[in-house]
Amino acid sequence: MIELFCKGMPKDLSNQMYNEYYSRLKEVKYIIQARELYVPLAEYYRTIELILALYIFNKRVIVNFNAATMFATKIFRNSNATAVRIGTYDLDENERRRMIAITMQYKKIMRAYEIPKSIFEYIETKDLLREIRQMKIRQDKKEDKKNSDGESI
Repeated sequence: MIELFCKGMPKDLSNQMYNEYYSRLKEVKYIIQARELYVPLAEYYRTIELILALYIFNKRVIVNFNAATMFATKIFRNSNATAVRIGTYDLDENERRRMIAITMQYKKIMRAYEIPKSIFEYIETKDLLREIRQMKIRQDKKEDKKNSDGESI
């Protein structure tokens, strides 16, 4: 799943993303098998893989894009600068706009699939699974409510 997010990324960044993904995926498998509370999540394993890949993409790319674009925006507004050097990279106005567009598209996907921001506010893998479990419970309640509202008496 992570391959979709690493396509076209610089090799050093994609390697970090691959390493974190597969390390956390091992933890996910172990927790789902070892903890009774999480066994029901096994049927949603592919979804968990996707959410894990989204988390890593958010952490390694989107958060950095947000920081870079906010900083560059302030510099461009308050000076005559045409680019901001970040390491060996020059971030110009066109690149800033592309980063904003990518970030907006990412957020649109998150909204479309009703993935809460809180799902990415974890450090440990077990916390991610706890949040996914809670998200599933909320989704089930929402569907139950929708089904009960649609019934006629």
